[in-house]
Amino acid sequence: PGDPMLSGQDMAVEFAVSFEDVIVNVRRNGERERILGPATGCVRSGQMLAVIGPAHEAGVLLNALRGVYNFSSSPVANGIGEGVHVGGTITWNGQKPQDVDARVLAHVDFENPDTIPDAVTCWELLAYTIKVRVTFLSASEQIAMVDQVLDMLSLAEVAQTPYSQLSPSQQRLARVAREVVGCAGIVFLHDPCNGLSAMESVLLMQTLQHLAHKHGYAVTVSLPELQAGLVSVLSQVIVLAQDGRVAYQGPIARASAWFGVQGFEKRPDFSHKTPNDLVSLYAEFSTGDLLVHGIRLLPQALVDSLVVANADTDAARAMRRSAVEIRAGRIPLPALVERDGMP
Repeated sequence: PGDPMLSGQDMAVEFAVSFEDVIVNVRRNGERERILGPATGCVRSGQMLAVIGPAHEAGVLLNALRGVYNFSSSPVANGIGEGVHVGGTITWNGQKPQDVDARVLAHVDFENPDTIPDAVTCWELLAYTIKVRVTFLSASEQIAMVDQVLDMLSLAEVAQTPYSQLSPSQQRLARVAREVVGCAGIVFLHDPCNGLSAMESVLLMQTLQHLAHKHGYAVTVSLPELQAGLVSVLSQVIVLAQDGRVAYQGPIARASAWFGVQGFEKRPDFSHKTPNDLVSLYAEFSTGDLLVHGIRLLPQALVDSLVVANADTDAARAMRRSAVEIRAGRIPLPALVERDGMP
């Protein structure tokens, strides 16, 4: 894509995030405890990967993928305590994240407070952001970039609308737009549907899918909850169990059938262990409820069997092959600019 922020065109250069056997440990009470993984996968330009699971564990995976944690034991305070250690391999286009200019990445954590002033319009927000961040463009090029980003995120029709008057999903998209400015194509979004209605969640995720598919971004989102209708919008997913291990990965359309094969049916031997105020028969769960709530209610022994079974699926093996190919350079991808390589 050349970078669309530079060329004014949809992306032609491809971008990819790959990760193999990523684990995150944290020191607690003098002992190391694994809080995530192992997780393996990849997301490339034109794709959106959804990480479904507890908010904390899903957020930890996104933080690991964007290079927040050190790949060695060190005192790091990032919301999960000191002594964070990341193992495994993570690359952006085959390069270590720490070797790449951070501006190739856009990140928004929607659990953090919104700080955009109510009276600012979308156009003003992006115009100011571009003026500060993308100083090497002329004034006319900066204006063209504002219009381009607004169009990419379906905000062109509300460009002159004050922020406080935007719909909830449009406000989320405005926050994404502000971070996409100057980004070469990798997007991480933590809990973007937090607090949204089912309809607003679907509208938001459809626009993010469009950002990936039409404009060539590699988008990864974490979804601790699945609102009604989101299953039909998503494609590739990684489902985390309560302990941070991967219970399923692959097409969301096949998830329900796969879990059925693994024993998610009317089974009195463990259904009585679920809280009385929740659904006790897993066969009655919708796919969304199954992936969010059903996983969290499972006995540890069944979680263990799911983790083992998932690692042996065609989808998991295919994702591992793609991750290895990206890291090893067998899939042609451009070298991302180094930290001093941006204009």
